[in-house]
Amino acid sequence: MERISAAYDLAAAMEYLHQKDIVFRDLKPDNVGFDSNGILKIFDFGLAKELRDDERTEDGLYKMTGCTGSIRYMSPENAQWKPYNLSTDVYSWAMIMWNILALEPPFALYTEQMIIDRVCNRGYRPKIFSTWSSRMSKIIGRSWSANTMDRPSFEEISVQLKTERDEIESKYIAEKKGNKCNPKSMKTTCTSSISNRD
Repeated sequence: MERISAAYDLAAAMEYLHQKDIVFRDLKPDNVGFDSNGILKIFDFGLAKELRDDERTEDGLYKMTGCTGSIRYMSPENAQWKPYNLSTDVYSWAMIMWNILALEPPFALYTEQMIIDRVCNRGYRPKIFSTWSSRMSKIIGRSWSANTMDRPSFEEISVQLKTERDEIESKYIAEKKGNKCNPKSMKTTCTSSISNRD
């Protein structure tokens, strides 16, 4: 629940930036942290850019500097110096989300050249594990799609993450209640929801 909550806060922060037509372009774990109160923060806006109408192409993309950011979390279109838009940040979020769930960086053993060749040019993506929920698997898969039009907005991502978090919380509360001892029983008995999962 804590990991999904952090991912939700990150998506909400990015949603705010995108509402201001600001593309961050360097979304990676090193640029995300927590303050002394445990509030998630995004920092290092050195590569952030406000979208300009004079840079917009007919297909809704923008002519901006390519290969901007960290290659491990960079969208293929950005790495290939093609026009891109706000969805480049959505791709980066998907890689961070995979990192949050898998507890390791995506393509940890890949060199920069391997990422360019296999991920950007040939469409490789990290493995989505069967233990992850269907909702998370789908939103991550859509978010790192090679087709920018298929990627969801951060508004949609935030909604999906909030739903996921609420369901995890409800399940946790239900399991805690299931583990409580029954005071009405003559014999103290406890029901273990963990043993009853299957």
